[in-house]
Amino acid sequence: MIPTRRRLEIVRSHLILGRTRRRSIRKIRTKERTAQRTLANLALQDLAGALLAHRLPYRDIKEYIGAAIFPALRRRQKADSVTNKFIAESAAPPKEERENPLKGAREAAAYFINSPRLRNLQGRIVTAAFADWYGLKLSSRQAAVMGCYSDTAWLARGLTKSAGLPKDLRRLGTEERRRLGIVLEPYIRGLELRRHHLEGLTRPGRAILATLSQQRRVGRLERRGFKREDLEVIYPDMLDRETLRFRLESLETLRDDALRLIAARSTGLQFENYLHLQTLTLGAPSRGPKRLGRFLAAVELRHAA
Repeated sequence: MIPTRRRLEIVRSHLILGRTRRRSIRKIRTKERTAQRTLANLALQDLAGALLAHRLPYRDIKEYIGAAIFPALRRRQKADSVTNKFIAESAAPPKEERENPLKGAREAAAYFINSPRLRNLQGRIVTAAFADWYGLKLSSRQAAVMGCYSDTAWLARGLTKSAGLPKDLRRLGTEERRRLGIVLEPYIRGLELRRHHLEGLTRPGRAILATLSQQRRVGRLERRGFKREDLEVIYPDMLDRETLRFRLESLETLRDDALRLIAARSTGLQFENYLHLQTLTLGAPSRGPKRLGRFLAAVELRHAA
């Protein structure tokens, strides 16, 4: 039996990971929008000061607005948004976790499939293979879960191992087929639990409920004569605390990288705006030395901050 304390620690780790991701998204989105507003406000102040200090032609003003102010006010394209990139990257599993979706599996590397089209294709392949090899009929849900993993032979080995069948078994009898049918659904649930984990725990509540229900399934199979040490490999009762810690560290690294990217972009765009302002005022007649002096001092103060 798994200690209640450890179970609660795993649940707490799930909640912390989900909460950290939500807070990180809000922080990155807020900083990105704040940076855009700051740049737009800076460009508008520069333009207002330039109009008071210089006699600027309408054509140059229009070019400055199009080059400096509009890009700062305009929402970034989805592909260019730091927030959207972080959401996509934090939902995907870290590279180190793409192999061996089942805890303890060492026979082969089954890669996690992200493409819905490839998942659908792999689900049909697994359905046909299991029907041919074991006489098992997979439901649409079971096929969808198995379709997330790339290696059909690896999935088959996991199923036969969970049923306690020897590796060198050449022929399936009635008893072997019955045992495969018994463990099929718990085996699918184990794969489903791992899928939720690898997809980034965007819905941690479901992963927690699935995790807590594993112990009951393992106990039921143990009463039917299966060995607990084998079942714990195929049906992880709890996701590794070390794995969850690694996910949290990866998430925090992605968040810090996103915040640094926003700061770097802001610095670059601010310098570009300064160059646009120099182009705008270069050669333009002054409205007086006092006004020009105040304008240059204000520009230096704003852009030095």
